Amino acid sequence: QAPSSTSAPSISPSTSTPIEEPSPVVNGEIVLGETSNNVVYYRCSSGSGSQQIVLLHGGSFSKETWRSTGILQDFCADAMITIALDWPSSNNHVRLMETLDSLQDDARIPLFTLPIILVTPSASGYSMVDWMVNGNVAMMSNYISTWVPVATGSLPSASDDQVASIMEYEPMTFVLAIHGNDDMAGARYSARLE
Repeated sequence: QAPSSTSAPSISPSTSTPIEEPSPVVNGEIVLGETSNNVVYYRCSSGSGSQQIVLLHGGSFSKETWRSTGILQDFCADAMITIALDWPSSNNHVRLMETLDSLQDDARIPLFTLPIILVTPSASGYSMVDWMVNGNVAMMSNYISTWVPVATGSLPSASDDQVASIMEYEPMTFVLAIHGNDDMAGARYSARLE
């Protein structure tokens, strides 16, 4: 359901030039930004709530998809800070950690703190699977409080022990695996995470 015209957040003019000076975000306003490691994003804030949500996207989409579908606006109304990144599906866990560190250090997002809720539809889940396979999983809970994988196709590249390892450290990362009703592969990935 699309947000009503009275509650829909406004969009700052789109420009490929990153915001140079720190600027406050008006509640509900969606603005364009770029991290210090050159990742372009939309960000918005509701001024209420207590969650920081970072949205990645599937291989055929971009940060623009979250905005054009109205989903970004819905998240903005419910979370304190929501960020939709332009995220190539080949980005690994090191790039994810660098980007999250950059967002936390960004003076334009003073209330953004780690760990965050991370939503990874489809191919964007690779960065988390790469973390399981090649990274220091004990560090994951410093960055991610909740991982929402949506039909993560790269999951079969991780062993059962590697998948289970994300739940071994305190505070553990919470996983909410979801998939579409007709997505049989997604259902298998969700069952494996369960």
